[in-house]
Amino acid sequence: APKGQGCPRCGGMVFAAEQQLAKGTMWHKKCFNCAECHRPLDSMLACDGPDKEIHCRACYARLFGPRGFGYG
Repeated sequence: APKGQGCPRCGGMVFAAEQQLAKGTMWHKKCFNCAECHRPLDSMLACDGPDKEIHCRACYARLFGPRGFGYG
């Protein structure tokens, strides 16, 4: 089997030259963006959502912050 692992966003193989590592998961650099606004992220900016996707801080706060998901 080829070395690499499936990208969480597109499912395609991620090879060393194109990888972005975040929280132990390999992503394509081109796929590593906010699931909502598609702003490019890096591993410091990415917030893991309960939906198994990644979001920028602003979208994460809007979707899952205290006023949104799981409260009242």
